[in-house]
Amino acid sequence: MHVLVLEDDIMARELLKTVLYGLNMNIDVLEAETYAQGRALFQQHQPTLVLCDWTLADQDNGLALVKFIRQQDADTPILMISGRSDRQTVVSSRQQGVTEFFRKPFDPIILGDRLKSYLEKQAAAEAPEKPELPAVSSWLQDIKARMTPPPTLGGTRDIVTQLNASEPPSVQDLAKRWRSSQAITIRLINVANSGMFKRYGKSVNNLIDAINSMGVTMALQQALALSLDQRDQLSHPALAQLSILRCQEAEKIAATAATLAKQKQVNLAQSYTAGLLYPLGDLALLQLMQSYLDQGGELNNAEMETMLEKLGWKYHQALQQLWKLPQELRDRFAAAHELADEEERPELVLMSVAVDRVKGNTENDDYQRKLGMLGLAGEAQS
Repeated sequence: MHVLVLEDDIMARELLKTVLYGLNMNIDVLEAETYAQGRALFQQHQPTLVLCDWTLADQDNGLALVKFIRQQDADTPILMISGRSDRQTVVSSRQQGVTEFFRKPFDPIILGDRLKSYLEKQAAAEAPEKPELPAVSSWLQDIKARMTPPPTLGGTRDIVTQLNASEPPSVQDLAKRWRSSQAITIRLINVANSGMFKRYGKSVNNLIDAINSMGVTMALQQALALSLDQRDQLSHPALAQLSILRCQEAEKIAATAATLAKQKQVNLAQSYTAGLLYPLGDLALLQLMQSYLDQGGELNNAEMETMLEKLGWKYHQALQQLWKLPQELRDRFAAAHELADEEERPELVLMSVAVDRVKGNTENDDYQRKLGMLGLAGEAQS
């Protein structure tokens, strides 16, 4: 954006530049001391705003530049800045096409406020038109494009990596990493003080004791659950509500899977983690739908549900591949979403059973078949 400043007083010119750069550092200020210089710069650059003084040292005045500009351009804003403020000067300026008149010495703050409105209006006029978005179904169907860059999920990837590392972080490492996170600190202290971990009647009141109480793996899983909650990043109320519901459901699935894993004496930590990550693809989709809306797209609640149903698992698989998740987790994800007919491994069957229980899909023969495979037929479903 070019702004032409015709002012022969170097101090006044520097002050005008300071005001302009304070509004937008990307402005290209064209400086002229004479009418001839101002005219040449206007012809060469076609500035979007002109500031000019009334009186110039070479006996010309800024009004000559105004007349020249208005002969070919009726729209470019021209602001006259002058030590003269008598009625005839102001009227003459207006009659020749001056947009606004400021008297010297001017207040930089007041002038800045007025210049801001001109610059913002011009920036909006110059902004390239946003390309029209395709229908949301087509936009989301292009998974490769939507994964560049991939949706951010509040540090979820980093925590999953730590959970699956051959050498997990130490208690001290986690405490140092999380000491500035109030949300994680509060959650871990609350969990540590719950009936599951509280010992000897002594309350935990700091982060490092909370991690020690529950262990590194459970602490990471609690941080994982917290990272998946995307409600603060979703300004659309329906998207935020869907995120809340998905996360609440995931925590129930994780707890149910952990209980079943303990009964069957299989890897409890992996079962719990897989349960927490059950809605991973849906949560990525919710972020992308918010991005679609932010770019001017339109989306109704029915379309949100349809996209989650059709594409949630595809995005889940895309993130699994992108994050290079271990096969043990991938198998659990697949079983939770749809158990293969021939699958009999208890660590996978129990994931399907956990999802069925949380979703209330327990009144069918397939559920009973899976219970039988786990040796739990006839047992209570708590």
